[in-house]
Amino acid sequence: MMQGGRALNSRLIILLIAVSLMFIGVGCGGGGGGGSSETTESTVSGIAAAGAPIVGTVNIRGADGVTSYSAIEADGSYTVDVSAMTPPFVIWADGSANGRSVTLYSTIDEPGTVNVTPATDVIVATALGQDPEDYYDDNPDAGPPSSDAMEDAQNLITDLLSSVFASLDMPQDFDLMNGSFTVGEEGFDQVLDAVSMTSDDTTVSLTDNASGEVLFSDDSTTDGIDEELSPDEIDDIVGPTIDRIDQITESFNTILALYETSEPSLDTLMTVARPLMTDDFLDDGSNADDMLERWLMDDDEGPIVGMSLVSVAPYREMKSHTLLGQTIDEKGDYANGLWCYITVRWGDNIETFPTSFVQSTEGAEWKWYGDRNPFLDGGDVDAEAVQIIQGDYTTYYSGLDVWIEDTGNVAYTSGIVAVVIINNSFPLIATDTDDSIRGLVLARMDDVSPEYKITNVETAYHSNFYSETDGLDIAGMTDMEFLFVGIDEAGTPKLVWIDVLSRKPLHETDLESDMFPVLISPTTLAELDIPGTVTVSWQNPSNEYTDFVDWVDLSWWNYNGDTRMDSDNPAWLDSSLDLADWTSTAFDTSATTITQPTGACIGIQTQSETDDFEFETIYYLY
Repeated sequence: MMQGGRALNSRLIILLIAVSLMFIGVGCGGGGGGGSSETTESTVSGIAAAGAPIVGTVNIRGADGVTSYSAIEADGSYTVDVSAMTPPFVIWADGSANGRSVTLYSTIDEPGTVNVTPATDVIVATALGQDPEDYYDDNPDAGPPSSDAMEDAQNLITDLLSSVFASLDMPQDFDLMNGSFTVGEEGFDQVLDAVSMTSDDTTVSLTDNASGEVLFSDDSTTDGIDEELSPDEIDDIVGPTIDRIDQITESFNTILALYETSEPSLDTLMTVARPLMTDDFLDDGSNADDMLERWLMDDDEGPIVGMSLVSVAPYREMKSHTLLGQTIDEKGDYANGLWCYITVRWGDNIETFPTSFVQSTEGAEWKWYGDRNPFLDGGDVDAEAVQIIQGDYTTYYSGLDVWIEDTGNVAYTSGIVAVVIINNSFPLIATDTDDSIRGLVLARMDDVSPEYKITNVETAYHSNFYSETDGLDIAGMTDMEFLFVGIDEAGTPKLVWIDVLSRKPLHETDLESDMFPVLISPTTLAELDIPGTVTVSWQNPSNEYTDFVDWVDLSWWNYNGDTRMDSDNPAWLDSSLDLADWTSTAFDTSATTITQPTGACIGIQTQSETDDFEFETIYYLY
């Protein structure tokens, strides 16, 4: 590859490559195995991944402004028809990977094969001198950077990753734009798991995912490179991260191998899987033994036959926090701890979940520690937009649904009577000489109700929903991580866990009616056959986040304040149902003791593929 200077004509380059392939019979780039889609002269194809396959779409715009797009397959491959378009092409992938929302850019001069990854994104950012998403938002008709700029940028990023390539026995000349690799296999995909590559405004950064240490940072508006470690320093940081990934990957593959063709026995799980978990393992309120027992009863609670591991992506090391003078360590008494995103696949389905691993001593075996959440239901944060319709009045709220429900009183029995959720977008709740805390306080209301409600803020919609109307600083939400701390009656922190949003809530002023599901019937109280059968039908929403409904509920009441509620989530009843085709459901209200209701409420809710963005329409009928 040329080191800057005069670029060869692109058609000549293509001709030279074609001639060389006739003689050597191999593809370009090398390393990492196959995985790119078959390409013709009228398509652009490749792999769209960020450690895990991107769940979303690849979009391509030609020099004539014509655009085309295609969904990304479960293995990360994509193919877009560009026969009606004029090169060169600007390419971007929109979606989510490893629990995070991503928009990543790439370019190609002619139809062919090109990847869309964090590496291609920072190459484009370096060539442009600013974040590609910002640049193309401001210049929607702009073409790719020049060939010279792209070549220089690719050389720079390749050099920075050379020590990482060496650690993985990858070829030093691996082509970051066009090289062949397979998601979930050794090679370049491991680089994407271990190293975060980001562009923000004018700055390009490479960071070790586990430790958070910056390997390289360059602000295009300043002279010289801001920060750059030597190859040996990079190897000393990233090498241990790759070792951690390898060991955790081996452990998960050991567990999933038990489900390769059939469900294992409990004895097998206890013999093989249990030693890979800590003695104080905790995940969604379950200890290790309870979880393994549930894995035998319900596929929704554990591995599915034929499930395979796609990736292990470190999120960050577990650390200590000071909460009003009291110290709580995420890793407990262990020497080291690591939060990770685990991505698994079965058939065309992809699922990503956060969890943690710990070492008892330096160099010891990494064991599965769980998500540390003491609640069987809830204990997390979702971005949500709500449309409330009452007659001629429509009200919008946008914010965070902080759902904490202690099914079976599991957390309460262990002493958790309140939860503090900490994030910089929340109100100031306490200050002392050491720290100030911005957060929401959710407390158990009584000994009977399993729900924990927000107590330090007046909420306009309901007491588990903190909205922009209530004071949520969406614009100032610079950190998408939410730290949960479980508190006992003495005010002592007992457990700590995290939840990370893939994207911010929308501003309430940006909400529009077509983003929400639309109720078709019934639209008046008189249409409700109570007692009897109430059939609720709707039109699915139209927005970039979700286009299907996954939950519907119906409640009704009388003058005495008596209330009855039923809900329907078809995914629980029929996992084979295509939710895009689900547009009606029937409620049997024949057993109700509330006759002649004076009011009713119908709630219709959507949920995004990343499971943390919802749109809900609430209809009140009187």
